[in-house]
Amino acid sequence: MYIGERKLGIERSRFVPPPHDYLATGISDWEKWVNADDHPLLVKAAVGHYQFETLHPFSDGNGRLGRLIVTLQLVQAEALKYPVLNLSPWFEPRKDQYKDLLLAVSRTGEYDDWLQFFFIAVAAQADDAVHRIDDLMEARSDFLSLLRADGAKGVVLEIVDDLIGYPVITPTQAARLHGVTYPPAAKAIERLERLGVLNEITGRSYGRVFVCDRVMRIVDRPGR
Repeated sequence: MYIGERKLGIERSRFVPPPHDYLATGISDWEKWVNADDHPLLVKAAVGHYQFETLHPFSDGNGRLGRLIVTLQLVQAEALKYPVLNLSPWFEPRKDQYKDLLLAVSRTGEYDDWLQFFFIAVAAQADDAVHRIDDLMEARSDFLSLLRADGAKGVVLEIVDDLIGYPVITPTQAARLHGVTYPPAAKAIERLERLGVLNEITGRSYGRVFVCDRVMRIVDRPGR
């Protein structure tokens, strides 16, 4: 296994991870180090990410898993209550710089440029997450105000209160989530569609699926 253009072969690869004989020991050492409380949290996360990507234990998905581990580290350390920090949208458009900086650490042993890059990513994505959460909370407040003005009561208020977590929903799912039978859940969904909160996306008369477009736009919009 190597990183580079496959057609050029391993001799001209960009990076060759440690051989299998060293991998088990390397991962074991990495796990012990990354869980030790001996460095500031973000330094630990940044260096631990470099180490994981350098070990490159899997044939695919190392980048995604490595970035997930960063988020889980922050949750475990209680810097985050929920795993809302996603570094991938910031790294992806800068993937060449991301790879160059990781490789530079291996070549030089110098971490400063990589650390600075990583810290900027965390700050940018944390700021973006705060703005998205604020916008989601505003959307939920607007939906509830709309329903109250329409004289709504009961399960429809519970459904709209949870649309941030379930922006794509069916009447069957709504009934299960909120402990009601199908008829009141379906009636609540129809009311939300009438008020423009939900939009039906299948075009069918059965097995219908509804989406909250406002929530999806907030979740899917590009980063700041």
